[in-house]
Amino acid sequence: MQRYFVDQINLDEKRAVLLPSDAYHVQKVMRMKLNDSVIVCHEKAGTFLGKLIKLSPNEAVVELIDKIEENNELPLDVTIAHGLVRREKMEFVIETCAALGAYAYVPVFMNRSTAKWQEEKGDKKEARIAKIIKEASEQSHRNRLMKFYKPLTIPELIQAKAEFDLCLFAYEDTPSDDANLKKALSQENCRKLLVLFGPEGGFDSKETEMLKNAGFIPVTLGKRILRTELAPLYLLSTIGYQKELKA
Repeated sequence: MQRYFVDQINLDEKRAVLLPSDAYHVQKVMRMKLNDSVIVCHEKAGTFLGKLIKLSPNEAVVELIDKIEENNELPLDVTIAHGLVRREKMEFVIETCAALGAYAYVPVFMNRSTAKWQEEKGDKKEARIAKIIKEASEQSHRNRLMKFYKPLTIPELIQAKAEFDLCLFAYEDTPSDDANLKKALSQENCRKLLVLFGPEGGFDSKETEMLKNAGFIPVTLGKRILRTELAPLYLLSTIGYQKELKA
């Protein structure tokens, strides 16, 4: 059943209003009619089964029929910090991270990043990213939208370390066989996890030393070397298996 995130919801009146873009999608793409069923999701109010009771070119109103008790989120909040990459790769990673359950995504300025973040285009870029996140979250039946933060430097990311229970960085040159993801994730009481991935060129020596000195733990992701756009997806899939399916 088609699912939409909404900003406007009135629980007393049992009404929700779809975004104008979703009102268009409902009518022109899905060809839905009055009384057709949809699912609406509000990050604070929850998820509801509803039916369309009003349709106009730029508006779709849903009557809330029943609350759906579900939790499709990962059992821990995973923030993906990612060395800044080109737009196409970043959008691919954002889309798949949102679908796989990441709590947040933050680009990071790193020494070997070849991509640039043009601040003057920031608003337009963030609007496009918000659309990608919303559509991926709806398709994967998430209960909340992945957060997106503006790019940080590594020192700024280190300053945020206290907000997390565990901070890791994926580093293929980690010498110890014990420094793997499984061991790191076996730590109890980890509810907020931050993992940093390098850009196409990886980390330089100054960055790895800075991270280690700040208490970030280097981890390997297995025997194979993954491209920068694939490594976060491997991580989230591994967490999903270890924390959900394996149990």
